[in-house]
Order: sequence, then structure tokens, then C-alpha cells
Amino acid sequence: MVDIKLLPHNEDALEKLNKCLETNQMASINHATGTGKSFILLKYLYQNKDKRILYLAPTYPIINQLVENHMEELNISKEDFSNFDTMIYRHLLSITMSEIADSYDIIILDEYHRCGAPKWGKKVIELLEIIREKYPEKKVIGTTATEIRYLDNKKDMNQILFNGVEASRLSLADAILGEILPPPIYVNYNYTLLSEIGELEDNIRKYAFYSKNLESDLRSIVKVRSELEKILFRSDDVLNYLNNCKKTLVFSNTIDSIKSDRKIIERYLGIDNKTFVVHSLRSHEKNKEELNNFSKQDDSTKAILYSINILNEGVHVKGVDSIFMLRKTTSPIIYFQQLGRLLSYSKRKENVVVIDLVNNICNNPVIYELYEEVVERAKELSKIHPENKEKYEEIINRFTILDKTGKLCKIIDDLREIYKKDAIIDRRLNTAVSILEGEIESTEVDKYMAQLDLLKYEEYITPDLLNRIRKLDIKKKPSLVKIPQDEFVLALNGNKNIHEKKKEKVKAVNNNIMEFYEENDRLPSIFSTDEDEVNIAKSIIENYGKLFGTTKRFIKDNITDDLSIFERVVYNEQILDLDFPRLGFEVDMALSKGIKIPLIVYQALFPTDEPSPLKTKVYENLQDDEGDALIEAEKKNCEEYVTFTRNFEKVASKVNEDLKTIPYEQYIIRTYQDIINYMKKFNKDISYDKSSKNSKTETRSVNDIIHERELYCKKVLLNSGLEEYGFLDKINNLSVEIKTNNILAEKTNIIKRLISFVKEHEGALPSAKNPNTEEISLAKLYMTRRSSLGDELLKQLSDVQGEFSEEKGKVLHEVIEFIKVKGRRPMISNAPDEEIELCKKFNRWSSSFTEEEREEINKALKPISNYEELKRTYEAVKEYKKKK
Repeated sequence: MVDIKLLPHNEDALEKLNKCLETNQMASINHATGTGKSFILLKYLYQNKDKRILYLAPTYPIINQLVENHMEELNISKEDFSNFDTMIYRHLLSITMSEIADSYDIIILDEYHRCGAPKWGKKVIELLEIIREKYPEKKVIGTTATEIRYLDNKKDMNQILFNGVEASRLSLADAILGEILPPPIYVNYNYTLLSEIGELEDNIRKYAFYSKNLESDLRSIVKVRSELEKILFRSDDVLNYLNNCKKTLVFSNTIDSIKSDRKIIERYLGIDNKTFVVHSLRSHEKNKEELNNFSKQDDSTKAILYSINILNEGVHVKGVDSIFMLRKTTSPIIYFQQLGRLLSYSKRKENVVVIDLVNNICNNPVIYELYEEVVERAKELSKIHPENKEKYEEIINRFTILDKTGKLCKIIDDLREIYKKDAIIDRRLNTAVSILEGEIESTEVDKYMAQLDLLKYEEYITPDLLNRIRKLDIKKKPSLVKIPQDEFVLALNGNKNIHEKKKEKVKAVNNNIMEFYEENDRLPSIFSTDEDEVNIAKSIIENYGKLFGTTKRFIKDNITDDLSIFERVVYNEQILDLDFPRLGFEVDMALSKGIKIPLIVYQALFPTDEPSPLKTKVYENLQDDEGDALIEAEKKNCEEYVTFTRNFEKVASKVNEDLKTIPYEQYIIRTYQDIINYMKKFNKDISYDKSSKNSKTETRSVNDIIHERELYCKKVLLNSGLEEYGFLDKINNLSVEIKTNNILAEKTNIIKRLISFVKEHEGALPSAKNPNTEEISLAKLYMTRRSSLGDELLKQLSDVQGEFSEEKGKVLHEVIEFIKVKGRRPMISNAPDEEIELCKKFNRWSSSFTEEEREEINKALKPISNYEELKRTYEAVKEYKKKK
């Protein structure tokens, strides 16, 4: 028998639990996160290891951490118990509660506040009622950090489940004041403000066309950005808080963001750190190994652990004394998990440090509430234990919250109201209507742009603005004018405009998600038996692309293995070893429920061009707003499926007939020879070629194409036979050789065409901006294939270009002089021939200009505003047309 030693506060709690259960059948332990509730449970259960035990928890990760981590720390294992079963709460829905009550002597309800969920919560209450009524000798113990469900009408789950019987209570404030957990230093550097400032700046540049104060508006934004950067990049400031910290945990958003996150962290902590990474796409064993290596680092080394979406998997990190939050979340659960990693595993430290770079403190003011609770509790304890008053005051002084960017937040909030996209477009539309009404002095360019704006921003038109537009004497008005005014107002249903109405619809979906999660502690599933849940899940799937960014992040934060693969693909979760048969089955089930399939699922399920009946079915039920060019291409594939199937069946029938008269081995050899001969003759791999004979370089006849299709079908039908006789490898080897040679020949041909063009145009590369079909085609070919052409071939092109360096300088000089004289850039059409020719030359050389040469052009353009250039261009076109 193992002698389990607990920390003093947990030994005290265990003693209280045993005493409480002498007179009570059921009791709860309400201890703060990170204080070791699981160890209290495990010692109690170990003392009763001969009993039949059921451990219930909301998720598998919580169960795994108990069995794999905590038991190991106490030097015990599941095998030490005669009967130790585990189960998640949701599985109670498929079992009778009388069966559970009869099967176990001790039942643990871990995180019992989750039993407030409507469905399995009823099951738990039913279970407790049966135990109370029929099995007075059995015991039920519940543990949680907070028994109050604040988002669920402040339900007191301790009162509901345990009739208020509480064996032990230890609040987070008491844990900090009792020096069980360290007080944190919380520093908020709102790094996200940089992107917000950039967004506001972009809005001004993109949408503030009529603004008379454009330059001053931009200057005000730049000034705030400068102040923000001074605060954010003052790394010495951060290092002052991290001086004694040796192990840092970084919460990153995605695997893709690790690289950029490292740059941010290195800006603060330098580059001389050992780094480790754990994430949910790695195996449990690999993450465990990485965590162990991180934990083994001694105090002589500064170590950083990057974690991506791994805390949902119940991974614990030891020895961490500081965390960087780079994962923005609105979920209190995720936020607590991040804080909990620090508080749980940093015992007996002077301080632990939180550097919040994404303003999570704004969405989760928990840290302020905790500080207030610590202060109030210290006052109470000082009266009871006056000898400890100085100690409590010292702890409060160490508990620090610093909001380094708080003042700028308020300034940026004010700027956001003025420069958010909706506000700018609203002003722009009102200005456009005033211009067309003749209320504002304007040029013909202004009037032309104003008419375009009414069409471009039709979704933003309000009923009052529409009434003014109806009265305008202009040729083309927005389609909304066809709707009677009263019908338009009625259709908006109290919203300002159509854009706002669409946002309200998305907001409703967002609210439904949050309400469902608050009630059920999980995301809704389309495969539920509950019709209301199915409808909510369906609305998420059909509107996922339009949901708020915060909601998408919340969904990703709370994806579990219980969700279908179909839903996880919709929510853009990265899944290794995708189970295609299961995904196909789930997609078919979704179709039977009338759900339109998102394009991302279609692409995941059918990564190749191979046709199939399900592919056709899914294509016909794609979401309405996903009919882009890719879908048009896929539509063609799906339409050809019927033809492919018919031909394949014909070939299969013919093969079956042939094999009645020809020996199998002889038929395999003949098929192999036919395939090899065809591949060598036309220097191509065989496939079910859908093309017809329309290429200028096509050497095959229609009969050849039909023959290739037949050979392809035979290869599919006789694949195992070709492999058995060793022919399949030979076919594949020849295929690789042909493809390699063709790719090299194609690359060489591209370079030859480019060199020919460069020589004809005095060193300049083709440009997609020039109105010549062949040049556009060659320019696009170069842009898309450049990275794959290889250094050797690109050097040939570069050498030819280098012979015309003087011509580049000449074109640059001519363009700069043109801008200075004309106050605008040269045009590609509706201009004199020499101007068009100059524009073409400039377009061709533009990709070859150095940074210094581009800067010369920018200097020439700087004194000219967008409005002035547009006006001059408009007038030049008008003058040219008049002369012509």
C-alpha cells in the first residue's frame, strides 16, 4: 500500500471530507483552480480502493489527466483499484440511472457545475435521487472551482445537487493569501491595437474619397500609431517584470502563427532561449516528450514553450513562472485555462507574470475581480488573525495589474467610431447624393464617382437616403428605387439598411451559438436527435463564412472529438489522417437533412478529379454563394461523370467477353504492351482524357483519344493483375520519366518564349497590364511558373535582361518627367500613341525596378493627391476624345 503524502491544505481538506461523509451521504469540495482537488480525490479513492468507483467528468482530457498524470505523480495506477471506471457526463444520456446507481459504491462528479446542462443535468439529478432513496450506504462526492453558474441565472449547483453540504472550501483569494498560490503580476500590452490602427488607416485610404481632411485624418492615426509602438516595443520595460522568470509559456493562436509569434517574443526576451512546441495535431506521446524536455530545463537556462490549442487536451505544464497570451479569446473557460497553467504549477514563487499581448483582460475582467476579492478577504482575515496583517498587505502589494495601453484604447475607440468602414461609407453616400442634388460644388469627375457610389454601396442606403435618390435626375439608379418606400422600410425590419440587416442575421446565429454553449457546455451538432439543436448547427454551417471573427475563434477553441468530422472540416480544423469514408458518410447524412454543403467540405472530400456518384450529389447541393470559377470547373467534371460511367461499363463488359476466349496472363501481357506502346508513341501518361482534338500541336486523332480512354479503364480494371506480374511498376516508372522530361521541356519552352519577348522589347518583361492577349498570357505564365523554373533557366533570362539596363533607366526617367509635367501617370488607353507606348514600357519594366527606383517614382507622385490625379486623368481622356 502506497503512503500518499499531500500538501497540508489538501490533507486538511481530506480530513474534513472523511468527517463530513460520516454524517452525510453526499458532499462537495469547492477549491480554487490549481490547488490540487484531484489529489484529494485520488487519496480518498485509494483509501477505498476495494469499492466499486465511477469517476464522471465533462471531457475525456480531464479523465486522461487524472489517470495518466495525477495517478503517476502519487505513484499509483488504475490497476491498484478493484473497480475504477470513468465516463463523461454526456454518456449518461444513453444509460438508465438505476443501472448506474446499482453498479457503484462511490461516484465522483468532477467539475460538477457542468451538471447544470439541461439534458445530462437531469440525468445526474435523477441518479442522485435514486441513490438517496434506495442506496443510503453509497457515497457521492463533487468537486469544482466554482459552484455558481453565472451565465445560467446564477444557479447554485452545490445547493441543487448536494443540498448545500460542503466538506471543504478554498477560494482563489484564500489560496493566494494562504501562500498556496502565488500572486500574479498582470501586464496588459494590447498588441492587437496595431492591427486596429492599420485597419482604420486602410479604411480612410479605401473609402474616404470625398474627405477634405484626408491628410490630417491620416496624420492623427499615424500619431497614435507612433505612441503605441513606443509602448509596445519598449522591451526593457517587459524584462523588468520577467527578470526572475526562467520558464515561459506562450499561448499561440495557430500553428501557422508560431513563426510570427516567435518574432514578437524574441523582441521582448531576446533569441538566447531554448524553445519547445506542443500542439493538438501532434501525438500525445510527442507532446509528452516535448513537455518533459521543457520541464527538465534547470534554472541556468531560459526556456520557452509554445502551446497551440493544447490546453483543451488536458496537458499540464510544470515549473512555468510566466506566460505570454498571444491567443485572443472571448471564452472565459479558455482564459481560465491559460491563467490556471500559471497558478497551478508555480508554487512557492515570489511572483508569477502574465504578459497579455492580445487584450484578453478586456473580454475577461476576471483578474480585476480577483484582486478586489483578495483585498476584501485580506480585510476580513486581518480582523480574525491580526498577527498576519503585514503578510496580507505584502501579498496585496505584490499582486499587480498594469494596463500599459489603456489610455490609448480610449483614443482608438473614439477614432474607431469615426473611421470604421460603415461610418465612412455612410458619410460618403450622403456626400454623393448632395453632389448629385447640386448642394455641393463639384466637378464632372465628382458627379461620375457619386453615381458609381450609389450602385457600389447600395447595401448601405437608408430609407431617407433612398427617398432623396428617387428624386435625382440621373440615368442609372440603384435597383432599390424599384421597391416602394413603405415596402423597403418594412423589409428592413427596424434596421438602418440592408447591410445592417444582414449583420443582425449573423448576430442572431452568434447569439444562438453562445446560448447553446452556456446551456450545454458544448457546440451543437447537426447529427443530434434534438430538432432545435440541429437547426442551430445548420445555421452555423450555412453562415460560417459570415460569422464574426470572435465567434469563429470561439468555435475553434471549443471543437472536440465528439463533433462530426464533417463539422470539424467546415470549421477549418486541421485534421491529420482524414477519415474519408466516414466524412463521405457524414456528408451523405447531412444532405439527407437538407443541408447545403460548403465548398471547403467538397474540396476536402474530393481532392482529385476522379468522378463519383457522391461527388455529383454533393456538387448539386453546394451552398448557393459558392459558385466561383472553381465550381464551374468542377461542374464540368460532374457533368462528364455520366459519360465516363457509361464508357467504363462498356469497357468492363468488353474485357469480360475477351477473357472468355483469351487466357488471363496473355490478356494482362497484351494490355501492358498496349499501354507502354501508347505512352511511348505520344510521350504522355494515359488518363481518362476529357479533351477533344483542338490544340494546334495535337498529334492524336479522335480515335487515339478514344483508345487512351479505353486503356485507362483497362488499367483500372486489371490493376491487381498488372501489379501481380510486375508490370504496374514499369508503367509507373515510364510515367515518371515522361512527366519529368515533359516538365523540363515545358520550362525550357517558357524561358525561350520569354527571352524572345525580352529581346523584341529592349529588355522588358511582359506585363499583364498591357492590352494584348498574347502578352497578358505570357506575363501570367511567367508569374505563376517563375518559382518552379529553377535558377539555371532564370539566369539565362536575367543575363539577356542585363544587356538592356540603359533602356530601363531611360524609361524610368521618361515616366518621372511625364508625372512632373502632367501631374499624373501615363495612360494605357484613350491617349496619344506615344503616351500609350510609354505606359506599356513602364508596365513591362515595373517588376524589375529596385527599391531606390520605386522611391524616385513615389517622390514624383507624393505632391499629387489621388483626387487631383483622377481629375487630370478624366480631363485628359475627355480632351483626347474631343480631338479625335
